[in-house]
Amino acid sequence: YLTIAERVMQFDTHPVWLTNLPTYAEKARRFPGSTFALGVDTLSRVTDLRFYKERQSLLEAAMDAFVDLDTRFVVFGRFDGRRFVTLDDLALPNQLRPLCTAVPESTYRNDTSSTAIREGA
Repeated sequence: YLTIAERVMQFDTHPVWLTNLPTYAEKARRFPGSTFALGVDTLSRVTDLRFYKERQSLLEAAMDAFVDLDTRFVVFGRFDGRRFVTLDDLALPNQLRPLCTAVPESTYRNDTSSTAIREGA
């Protein structure tokens, strides 16, 4: 099991913040100019209307905020149980796509899910 400290230590040349803010829009507002590292599964939830009270206008405001706040996303592919899903497989809002950089599968692939790790698999 990786502890939070072990995960953070891998970024010893860059500042890392830990937060319990519930959405990436809120994190972007708290840390303008930040780059977030996340999996495609998490990035797909960044555009899920349920996190914006089912209101398209709130989703669009969040996407505009990412642009205005110079937010970037480094996106890792994930195995979804059937296939390896990459950034190219996601349908993203036009504002969000240019803010994302894919980490190629050839550079990084780990099919162990964080859920499986938490469950002791």
